[in-house]
Amino acid sequence: MSASRRALRALLSMRCVINNNEKILVLRSRRRRRLEGRTAGFTLIELLVALAILAIAFGFAFRALSGGFDRLDRDQKSADALLLAQSTLARVGHDIALQDVVVDGRTEDGFAWRIEAAPYDDTQDLPPGRLIGHRIGVTIAWSERHQRREVRLTSLILGPKGQGP
Repeated sequence: MSASRRALRALLSMRCVINNNEKILVLRSRRRRRLEGRTAGFTLIELLVALAILAIAFGFAFRALSGGFDRLDRDQKSADALLLAQSTLARVGHDIALQDVVVDGRTEDGFAWRIEAAPYDDTQDLPPGRLIGHRIGVTIAWSERHQRREVRLTSLILGPKGQGP
């Protein structure tokens, strides 16, 4: 390339800038023109890094929320089992006969219940119909995450010996 062409190119790449009412010739390189012509934004790698960080943050948030919902479900099952045990214990001697036997059953929502009734003390010497204490145990069992869980309530109820209510 000849010297005159280089000089012409240099002149074409110069621009006039007014700064404090003075004219200054500024020589702009090709590289600087390329960078100034580009619009501001993010590179693809910056976007990928941001998306990866966002995905990791969402993963931790999802794990925390799902763990919280799981604990809520377990607590609700435990509360339901306790309520069932209390209501079953209250029914003994009323619509469930007060007899010294073991009675089992299942509910529709997956709970298994068991009522165990036995005399509180040695009552063989007492005549039938005499008021004695009965030890009543109500057990409610269910499975949760392949583990057996249960609630057991025990109470003492007065009732006649050897008879129903």
